Parts: sequence; C-alpha cells; structure tokens
Amino acid sequence: MVTQILQLLLNGAMAGTILAVPAIGLTVIFAVLRFPNFAVASHATVGAFAGYVANVAFGLPVLPAIIVAFLVAGLTGLATDEFILKPFRATGFITTAIGSIALTIGLENVVRFPSATTCAATTCRSCATGASPACASARSRSRIL
Repeated sequence: MVTQILQLLLNGAMAGTILAVPAIGLTVIFAVLRFPNFAVASHATVGAFAGYVANVAFGLPVLPAIIVAFLVAGLTGLATDEFILKPFRATGFITTAIGSIALTIGLENVVRFPSATTCAATTCRSCATGASPACASARSRSRIL
C-alpha cells in the first residue's frame, strides 16, 4: 500500500514535470520576445523523434541519443526562429503568433510523414517479418499517402 502511494506520487511528479517544462519555456519566450510561440511543443517533438531515430535506427545508447535529441531540438528551434519567425516580428505579435501556429503544423508534418513510411520501407526487424501490428497499420496508411 505504501509503495503504491509512493509510486503514484512519483508518477504524478514526473507527469507534472513533463507538463511544466514546456509551460515554463512558453512563459519565458513570451516574456522575452513578446509573442506566444506555440511551436515549443513541436520543437520538443522533433527532438524526441530525433532521439528515437538515433537510438533505434542508428543503435546509439540512450544517453548519446538523448544528447542528439537535445541538439536537434535546439538547432531546429534556432533555425526556425531565425529564418521563419524573425521576419514576422516586425509586423506585430499576432502575425508572429499565427506564424508560430503554421510552424507547428509544418514541424509536426515533418515528423509525421517520414515516420509513417518507415515501416513500409521495412527498416525495422519487426516490420520485415510483419510481426508488429503497428507496422502493418503504418504500411496500410503509407499506401494511402
């Protein structure tokens, strides 16, 4: 009973941290740049996917894959801010906020479309054997696209 309560408290703290880190990032970005950058979660998604690819496809151990994830997310954030959001800043914060929403859609699709065809290309062992239902589902979706 006590171990269950401790486990629930630990799970709650971890879930709260996962929600708090992007919220703090959004607040800090708004305080500095004076526009809400809604693409923060998409940068985290790009980083998470890069870490997954580094670990699974390239066989890196977990810690180097996490470092790759942070580097890719950071470089993506710098590049998108410099080349996509910076030109919008002179036109006002609403235009920049709308631009960050469009950036979110673009970044999510950058992650979504290559990952949908990964299993169709049979790059992972479970997809090659057809053992994974997720890969079978991804193969059927990739034919539609």
